[in-house]
Amino acid sequence: MPNLHATQNQILFALARHVSPALSGQSFDPQYSEDQSRDGQIKNDQNRFDNNPENSNQGLLQTGQDNTQVLQDFYQSLQQLYPLPGKPYWQARGWTLLTWQPLYLSFLTLYGLGSVPSALGQVSQQTSEGMVSGYFLPQGPWYSLKNNACTVPELIAFTCEKLRPMISQLQQEFEAVSGFNQAKSQRALADQLLIILLRLADAATELFPRFVASLPEEQHTLWGCSDMPWLHQRLRHKETVIADAALWLKELDLPVEHYQRIQDRSLLNDQAAQTLQAAQALQGAQALQTAAGPGLYLERLTCCMHYRREDGELCDNCPRLKNRRSASKSDQTCPKNSRPCNGKRNVSSPLKSPKAEHSLCLN
Repeated sequence: MPNLHATQNQILFALARHVSPALSGQSFDPQYSEDQSRDGQIKNDQNRFDNNPENSNQGLLQTGQDNTQVLQDFYQSLQQLYPLPGKPYWQARGWTLLTWQPLYLSFLTLYGLGSVPSALGQVSQQTSEGMVSGYFLPQGPWYSLKNNACTVPELIAFTCEKLRPMISQLQQEFEAVSGFNQAKSQRALADQLLIILLRLADAATELFPRFVASLPEEQHTLWGCSDMPWLHQRLRHKETVIADAALWLKELDLPVEHYQRIQDRSLLNDQAAQTLQAAQALQGAQALQTAAGPGLYLERLTCCMHYRREDGELCDNCPRLKNRRSASKSDQTCPKNSRPCNGKRNVSSPLKSPKAEHSLCLN
């Protein structure tokens, strides 16, 4: 009989791959043994994990372990790959890469499956050549709306309880390596959290029902899909998306007032709406191209510094554009250089390539 926790992990991995091939997960069971007789199997699982050349521990970020050397190697690889943009880019890019997978996994498990793995905070992440892509989730119990009779706010609180130690450790270790301090990392994380939530909200109407429909009938019972057909629909309504955004910020100890920067697209003037729609169409990839959600967008507080690259431009919602909206396209130039910038980026894939690496999942 298949291990229930392993099966649950595999369903999450499949859902994550629906969003992006870069969200590639594997499962192993180093901690959650139910009896000593399983120690041999656990050791074998750990050996397979360690000996896989694609998953070398040399590039593995692990909660509760000293990641200093891994982060030094990762940061140096960013410097070597992108020598021209300088420290502001290496810091912003590095922090975004370190946190994008845990955030996506948190939203996907909660809104897609109505359940959250207890081992979420123990996710290990794979680094390689200036990239963080691929993760390893220990097997363990899942906390769910169905089986634990909890509410969505309670499940959000549980999820953030698991995430906080991981994010706190990453922040402290990355600051020691890069100098990216807590205040900056919190603002950037708040932006990233809200951006990902809004992107999933736009895709929820198609993404989650399509995925649930692909599951065998017995999985519907396991996850309680028939009992909770409304869950993904929370993301269809502006009020609940904004309310949930405030909860996520609060439970992750981020400034709650950041949710006030979520704006309604319908209030944009025609030209601004067309610019935003065109830019988001370029940035949308694969399953998340659908924009049938609540029609919200974020006024960013932080700059991702992508414009500092030779192939970089300002984002459509970059705060650096706030005082430049009245300037014509031909007159717009990026700060600290003289390159024209139209506020859009040609991004179409979550995989690493000269232009596509700054993508849907990584922005």
